[in-house]
Amino acid sequence: MTAGIGHNAQVVSVNSLSQADKEFLKGVVKELDDSLTRIAAERDLQKEAIEEHNKQNDAEIAKRGAAALRAQGCELVNTECLTRQHQRFAGDDDARLADLHQIGTGSGQEIAMAIRGGYGLTRLLDRIDFAAIHQRARATNTIIVGHSDFTAFSLAYLAATGGVAFAGPMLCADFGPP
Repeated sequence: MTAGIGHNAQVVSVNSLSQADKEFLKGVVKELDDSLTRIAAERDLQKEAIEEHNKQNDAEIAKRGAAALRAQGCELVNTECLTRQHQRFAGDDDARLADLHQIGTGSGQEIAMAIRGGYGLTRLLDRIDFAAIHQRARATNTIIVGHSDFTAFSLAYLAATGGVAFAGPMLCADFGPP
């Protein structure tokens, strides 16, 4: 067994060390192991706290954004998705896919606006019925808008149908901040 510390450390055979040095090294290794275990546990707790904080903040930001749009006379539909949560997404893949497939199903002159960005939409691209969305959006004059992660939808929508989606505001980013 050998031990070395540092970039250009001299490697020393543990067998050539005295018993006292071996015991000292065992203590150092145990302290390092305990420290790393404690750091990992603290990191996990911090991650959980951040995820919970973000989940609460997303819901609060979305509520403020919805209130801002209502104050401007907008009628909102599908508001249950504002607080829905599955892991780090706004619902499981099937729920988010159903949200996308609601685009253009209203009475007309609507704006389908992304709520927040991040990532995860690419998980859905191969399951989105772009042709049906395009047909409904054209028939109802629905404007599709968003940015960030929603760009994946916009570009796939354009490629699949020639349909236009605009890079523009999202509920949380542009209407929700205090």
